[in-house]
Amino acid sequence: MGNPNAASDAGAGAACAQAGLKAAALNVLINLPSIKDQEFVSTHQAKLDQILTNQNLADEIHELVKSKL
Repeated sequence: MGNPNAASDAGAGAACAQAGLKAAALNVLINLPSIKDQEFVSTHQAKLDQILTNQNLADEIHELVKSKL
């Protein structure tokens, strides 16, 4: 839905969001080893893994935008 001329903007937004997610994940990954509370580390590593496996939406948006161009 929306202005067809803005379809590429939606795709660019999804790509930026995915890049932000990957950058944030790297910040978490570099800091987790320095935390001594292993329960905290395990919990947050699992949360991060779950988030990273559910990033198909950006790819789906990209394909949808391409189909509209």
